[in-house]
Amino acid sequence: MEMMSVTTPQERLGGIWEALLEAEVQPDDDFFDLGGDSLLVVELVTRARQAGLQIKVGDVFDNPVLRDLAAAVGLPGAEDQQARPVAPRALSTEQVWTSYLSPWSGQAPPCLVPFREQGDGDPLFVLPSGAGNIRFITEASAWGAGRPVYGFEAPGYRGEVRPLASVPDYADRYLPELVARQPQGPYRLAGLCLGGVIALEMARRLRQRGQEVAFVALVNAPSMDPFIDRGWGIDEIFDYRLRTVQERFGMSEGDDVEKFFDVMLEQRWIEPDMAPADFLRLQMLWSFLAFAQTQHELRPYDGRVIMFEDPAAADAVARNWQPLLPNLETHWISGGTDYLAAIAANPVVAQTLRDEMGA
Repeated sequence: MEMMSVTTPQERLGGIWEALLEAEVQPDDDFFDLGGDSLLVVELVTRARQAGLQIKVGDVFDNPVLRDLAAAVGLPGAEDQQARPVAPRALSTEQVWTSYLSPWSGQAPPCLVPFREQGDGDPLFVLPSGAGNIRFITEASAWGAGRPVYGFEAPGYRGEVRPLASVPDYADRYLPELVARQPQGPYRLAGLCLGGVIALEMARRLRQRGQEVAFVALVNAPSMDPFIDRGWGIDEIFDYRLRTVQERFGMSEGDDVEKFFDVMLEQRWIEPDMAPADFLRLQMLWSFLAFAQTQHELRPYDGRVIMFEDPAAADAVARNWQPLLPNLETHWISGGTDYLAAIAANPVVAQTLRDEMGA
C-alpha cells in the first residue's frame, strides 16, 4: 500500500531498486552497475507492475539508468503517457503455432536418441534439460553398466517443430517412443534439470498403467522456485531470454550471432551440428520449456528417487522436494560454473547409476 501512495514512476522505481539492491539509489544510477542481474530484472518487473507501472523486461535492458527507465514507463491511463512503438518480433509464439510442424505429427522427427544401443538388459532412458538438448552429455553412455542407454531431445530441438508448453505434454510425447523401445518394465529413468521433473511425470504414468519403475534419477534437479514471473506468457519469456543471452555473451543489439557461436558451442549451450540460423528457434524452445517448468506443480511420488544436487540447493530440496518424495536418496555434489556438465561427469553420479543399473 505504501508503494501505491508514491506518485511518480521514478519514485516508485527508485523504491523498488533500493529494496532489491539494498543500496541508496540516485536518478543517474545504472541498475546493473549497482549489482543488478537478469534474475533481479524479473523481480524488478514483477514489483513494478504490482506498483501500477507499465513495464516490460526489455525496458530495463534498454534503459538501465533510473531516470531513463522512469521516462520509458508510466501509469495506465495517464494523460501524458504516449504509446511506445513496439519493435517487430524476430520470432513469436503465434508464428511457431501457425507455421511450425505439430509435435504430434508423424512427420516430426523422433525424440529418442541412442547413446549406446549395444548391451544386455533393459536400457536407461535420460531426459533432457530445459535447453532441450541431450547429446552433449556424452558421459551418459557410461551410466548403463553395460546396458543400452537412450536419451530424448525435446520436440523443436531439430527442425521447425512446435515445442510443447506443459510437463505432462512432454511426458505424453516421450512415452510412446520409450514403450516402443522397451514394452515392459521395470523402467529406469534419469533426467537432467527440468528433465528430472518430466521423468517423474513419466514414471507416474507408467505406474498408473501397472508398470514397474525401478528408479528415477534427478541430475541437478531445478529448485522449483519460480525463476521467472508465473504470469509471463511465452513471448515475454522469449524476450527475456534474448536479453539474458545478450548480457551473458556481451552481445549488442544487432550483433551477428555467428560471432558468438563458437563460445556457445564451447559452453555447451548448443551442439556442434547446429548453425547460427537455428539460434532464435532454440531460444524459443527454451522459452516454451521455461514456461512449462514455471507452470508445473510437483505432486507426491512414492517410488525410488535418487537425487544428485549441489549443496547450495539444500534449502530448496528440503522445501520443495523432500515432502513429496518419501523414498528420496540424495547425493550432494559440488560443481563449477558449468554445473550441469560438471555434475554429469562426476564419478559419484556415474558409479551410483552403474550400481543401480547393475542391480
